[in-house]
Amino acid sequence: MRFVFVLCSIFILIMPTAHATSNNKGKEKPIMNARQADNWERSLKTHTKKYDDDVYLLFKERNGVTNLIYGIRSRYPQTEYYNPFSKSLVDKIAEYAFIVDTSQDKIESNQALFEYNNFLKQHIADLGVVSYALELSQLDVRFGDEFFLKEVRDALINGIRSYPGMLDGSSAEKALTIITYSEENEILAQMGGVIKKSELFDIKGKKYYNVHDVETEDGESTRLFIDVTSPIVMVYKTQFVREKEGISSRPSR
Repeated sequence: MRFVFVLCSIFILIMPTAHATSNNKGKEKPIMNARQADNWERSLKTHTKKYDDDVYLLFKERNGVTNLIYGIRSRYPQTEYYNPFSKSLVDKIAEYAFIVDTSQDKIESNQALFEYNNFLKQHIADLGVVSYALELSQLDVRFGDEFFLKEVRDALINGIRSYPGMLDGSSAEKALTIITYSEENEILAQMGGVIKKSELFDIKGKKYYNVHDVETEDGESTRLFIDVTSPIVMVYKTQFVREKEGISSRPSR
C-alpha cells in the first residue's frame, strides 16, 4: 500500500478550518467549581463505560447502526476519549496505519493494527476519523469493513440534522449542533460557496455559536449559525478536571 501518509496529508489539506477563523475575543469561560469538577469526573467514567458498551455492540452486531450511532454520537463528548479537533486524531490513526503498512516486523505490525482498531473504536463518533478510516478500508481490507464504515459515516452526517426541516442553521434558535469541528466542516462543504466572515459568539459563557457569512455558488449571501457549545464546554470541563488532578497530586512542601 505505502501511501497512507500521502492520503492523510491530502485529506487534512482539503478539510476546511472554519473554526480556526472564528473571532473569540472577549469569550467568557464556562463556570465550574471544585464540586462540579468532582461530579464531572465521576460522570466521565460512567459515560465512558456506557460508550464502550455501545461501541462493542455496534462492532459486534453491525445491525441498527443508525440508532446506535445517534446514542454513541451524543455520548462521545461526555467520555474520557473526547477531542473535537479531528486533525490530531487522524494524524494518530495514520501513524498506526503507516506502521501496519510498512513494518517488516510482524509483531510490530500486528500491535499497530490492534492499536489502530482500538483507537478507531474510541473515536468512532468522530466524523473525520471515520471518513479517513473509510478511505483506508477502500484501499486495504485490514483497515476495516468498507460498507460498515460507510454506514457509520452516513449516520454521523445524518445525526447533524437530526430534526430535518426544523434546524437549518438560519438563526441561533435553529442552529445546527455539532460535537466535533469535522462536522462543521461537513456542513460548510455541503453548502459550497465562499466563507466571507466567521465569528464566535457566546451567550454568558453558557452557549456558543460559530456564525458564518457565506456567499453561495449562485452569488447569494447567507448567514449560517452552528452551535459549538459542546466542543467548547466539554473541553473546558475536561481540562479543568485534569488541572485539578495535577494540583492535588503535587507533593506537599
